[in-house]
Amino acid sequence: MDKWIQKRIGYISASHLSDLMSKGKGKPWGQTAISYLYKVEMERYLNEPSVHRDAPALRFGRENEQYAVSWIKENINENIRYYETDFEEKPFITVDWARFGATPDVDVPDENGNPIEIIEIKTTYSDSSIYTYFSPSKPYEKKRIEALKEHRDQMVGQLLACPTCNKISILKYCPQRDDEWDTRSPIDISRGIIFTFTREEFGAYIEDVKQRIIQADEYLNTGCELDLINEYYK
Repeated sequence: MDKWIQKRIGYISASHLSDLMSKGKGKPWGQTAISYLYKVEMERYLNEPSVHRDAPALRFGRENEQYAVSWIKENINENIRYYETDFEEKPFITVDWARFGATPDVDVPDENGNPIEIIEIKTTYSDSSIYTYFSPSKPYEKKRIEALKEHRDQMVGQLLACPTCNKISILKYCPQRDDEWDTRSPIDISRGIIFTFTREEFGAYIEDVKQRIIQADEYLNTGCELDLINEYYK
């Protein structure tokens, strides 16, 4: 089994925090959050990873991620670490306050190897996403607000896992189309747009997410029926 997959068994992960943070109608824990807890519970019970369904958008993103990394090195910062290739073993960063962890796509380390900035790569897959984020007429700040809304929970999770990091960025990368008209280089400046956020911008929401993770982990450890979590934390 892939060691990185093995490390993540039974852990709440930053990439699924948008599920965990979902609320229900008049209830703090929605059905999406509860369904995610069932997934984590089964991993802990069987000590094996859950069934992985490779969605086309995810597969497409992985295939283009190396080009996005090259784009970052060319246009933003060449002193970065790519977690897929620049470590002897792909890291899964965990915390000491819950069974929770995260793996950034790219980071910028300090002289001691601690991440001081994280860059999450998001390859634009749908036409609507490409047209929205790369529109020359849409103001950058509006795009930044949309990126924050779309990826806020995952970014907060990365910051929780990396306390030395005070900045996190979302790179929207426009992949090369497989046709004769798209002749731009994969590292052409026009292929990427980056949005940077500071830890301070997330304010108290970081603590809100942390408490949600702690409660989820705590409840999973009780062995109580997951559908009753709203009554437990009433």
